[in-house]
Amino acid sequence: RLLKDTQSFVIRRGILRCLLAKYTQCKPREIEFAVGSNRKPVLKAAGHPVYFNVSHSNDLALIALASSEVGIDVEQVNYDFEYYDILENAFSSNEISIIESSENPRKKFFSLWTRKEAVLKATSKGLDDHLTLIPCLDGEQMLDTELLGNNSAWTVRSFSPDEFYEARIAHQTGLQVKLINFLPEHLMNH
Repeated sequence: RLLKDTQSFVIRRGILRCLLAKYTQCKPREIEFAVGSNRKPVLKAAGHPVYFNVSHSNDLALIALASSEVGIDVEQVNYDFEYYDILENAFSSNEISIIESSENPRKKFFSLWTRKEAVLKATSKGLDDHLTLIPCLDGEQMLDTELLGNNSAWTVRSFSPDEFYEARIAHQTGLQVKLINFLPEHLMNH
């Protein structure tokens, strides 16, 4: 398991380097990373207006690149995961009610969880005591600017890489989003 995780990290980091090289006009080996706010990886060299975020779950990895802060999260819907114990620490009472009354509560949990994670990753806030205050329901919602550390308007977009995963990308409102699949079709089913 440890070897597989290490190999997966190396592959993700290599792909990220290649993508960042394309947008920074650098060679992949010249890309250097630094640790930003709340341990979020950032490009070390100043002057490159490329922001990125990476998420992975099981064998699937997603990479988001943008001209402003961005967060992405993906989770494999795990039907064995006992999520009940974390509901009160992660969701508002309204969100809990929506999860519990859903036709598929477990899938709804992962749907809302990935929304919160994407916002937290985009704003470099990370998981903290205020997780219940980060809204994750559909539609426009007000966010406490002090809580997020900035007053930008954020958009969260939902997509499903396949029927077994829930994914979300959070970005500043007004940014155009384009999803690109780098896997050849014959590898998608493996």
